[in-house]
Amino acid sequence: MPDTELISLSDIARLANVQRPVVSVWRSRSKSSPAPFPEPATRNGTQEFFDATEVVAWLETTGRGNNAHIAEDMTAHTLGARADFIPVSALLTLYAMSGERLSDLDYEDLLDLADETDPEDAFIYSEIEALDQASLSLVKYTERLIDAAFGVVPAFEQLMADRFRLNNPELAECALSDSALQIAATAALEISSKSLCFTENTPGGSDLLITVAKLLGESTLGTFLVPEKSTADTVISRLALRRLRTHCAAQENIALIRPDGSQRGVVHLAQYPGPDDPQMSFATILDSIEELVLQLQQDERAIILAPASLLINQLDSSELEGARSAILRSGRVRAAVRLPRGLVVSKPQQALGFWVVGPEPTSVPLGERGVLIADLLDQTIDDSVMGDLATDLAASLGGLESIRRHAFRFAQLMKTSTILASKSGLIPEAKTTFQLLAGSYSNSAEALVRTEAALDEANRTAERRPELEIPLQARAAEYNAGPQTVLRTVAELQQAGAIRHLPGTRILEGDLAPENSTGVKVWQAEDLAEGTATRTIPALALAAKYPRAKLTEPGDIVFHGGPHPVARVDAEGAAAVRFPAQILRVDQQSVHGIVPLLLAADISRGAIGHWKRWGVRTVPSDQVSALTAALLKVYSEKQAAEERLKRLEEFSNRLVGGITNGELEMMKTNTSTEGRP
Repeated sequence: MPDTELISLSDIARLANVQRPVVSVWRSRSKSSPAPFPEPATRNGTQEFFDATEVVAWLETTGRGNNAHIAEDMTAHTLGARADFIPVSALLTLYAMSGERLSDLDYEDLLDLADETDPEDAFIYSEIEALDQASLSLVKYTERLIDAAFGVVPAFEQLMADRFRLNNPELAECALSDSALQIAATAALEISSKSLCFTENTPGGSDLLITVAKLLGESTLGTFLVPEKSTADTVISRLALRRLRTHCAAQENIALIRPDGSQRGVVHLAQYPGPDDPQMSFATILDSIEELVLQLQQDERAIILAPASLLINQLDSSELEGARSAILRSGRVRAAVRLPRGLVVSKPQQALGFWVVGPEPTSVPLGERGVLIADLLDQTIDDSVMGDLATDLAASLGGLESIRRHAFRFAQLMKTSTILASKSGLIPEAKTTFQLLAGSYSNSAEALVRTEAALDEANRTAERRPELEIPLQARAAEYNAGPQTVLRTVAELQQAGAIRHLPGTRILEGDLAPENSTGVKVWQAEDLAEGTATRTIPALALAAKYPRAKLTEPGDIVFHGGPHPVARVDAEGAAAVRFPAQILRVDQQSVHGIVPLLLAADISRGAIGHWKRWGVRTVPSDQVSALTAALLKVYSEKQAAEERLKRLEEFSNRLVGGITNGELEMMKTNTSTEGRP
């Protein structure tokens, strides 16, 4: 350590056990007093550092602060003490595991105790051995830290909380916010088996398991699997193991054991990159994820956190795209979520991706396998969101029937084959392109929407006959003769002034009139699926109680978000809209080609994420009718194919039941002249 021990204003506050602003007040108010606050000894940029000895003398002279052991604690709060982060953590673990009062031991006894506690030198022996006689003052500081924090576990967590203040960039760079940790831990508990067995695959990580331990409380029994000797025996990995051992020694309901292959239903938690390798490349991350996925037993699960730009978004590199696609083809990625930005503390603009990995759904045909996707990019994370997301993710591990029965709040199922073919990421990008046809516009929007719906319904009824399935856009493209059109997001159209958003009104249930009563029509979220508003509110009550309520105009789109968005065009207008239903108003003079009926149909056909991110078609006026004609042609082909199939089935049934040779020849002739399906 330097001859002059330096201390910052924040460290002075910690030493004196006061809030940081208090020190600034002391400094300013004492300037003209007989005992002014010491002047800075040096500066590093704008940060000032003070001679620790002068500060302690000033605190003792003036009686400031709430620490009766200021002189004894000084060394632990100086810049030099920041290098003691590692040995203090080792002493805390030794204290937790041995139960001994370490200040009663001399250096040799302390070393013997460390050897007895960690005979394989997996987590503390080397750190204790590195102490010398001069450093033994840290032992007393460690015990005071435990007393001040009311326990060894809170003391260790206080030490870990200093990762952003201390010179530990590896720990700080990958640190997740409490919300991110809570999301992962809550989901891990939700998908775990009765054994409640967890392990962390994050290189050098411990945050995820510690959060699981906190959620388990002090009564629920849990098991953590951590090797006694880390395969990457680094400073960070040893610190992670010390932290886990400290928690498990103090928390009797958690066992920390070495995996021996007998554990069942293990939940693996992993964050990439981790503290051991904060600069891990995307290629290395995907290799690590693939290795983890391939090693999972059929009864094991995994929670994986990594940048959304890698796990969720479209990838620019064909090599990365190929590596991610290979993992998806395994069928074990059961859910994928894009989380909000700001969950990585040091990277507030980075969005996190979240995968749930489970057993391969062998009972589901390859073509029917899918991934539950959810976009929470614009969500505010609270207890309700975390709880509902966890149940959605747990449902993703079931079969198709259980998925269909579950009422998802955030997620919806997307076929894996569709994701791989789209080349636009696991969650579709807001901007995609598709083909529309040239022609003339003649009020064909409604025909187009109804044709699309009829074609979708025909495809759903033909699921048992894959050869009859006619993908909408693929077949429409066969008739292509026109330019490409960009799918715009609602946010882009709103920014361009083509769409206005009007919030719904929080109308109380008691203010609504009974059904079929006179008054102002009220759109509710539950009305949108049916397409008819069934409730009203007296006009006087609306004016008196809700003077700021927005009424619809003819052509407004009334919509409701959530996992299954739905929207309707209000052709009449003059209706109130009850929150959570909301309004999108199209500028009729806009040159952006917005057709309200198409916009509502695009929302109802599977919009994903926050409403501002919904992608909707903008249709040049000369293209709608021609596309309608093309889709009608496709639909007629579908009907013809189904009719031929029906005739063949009748032929087969009658053949089994017994028919005359004459009937048989007649049916064969009829079928052959119409062509085979």
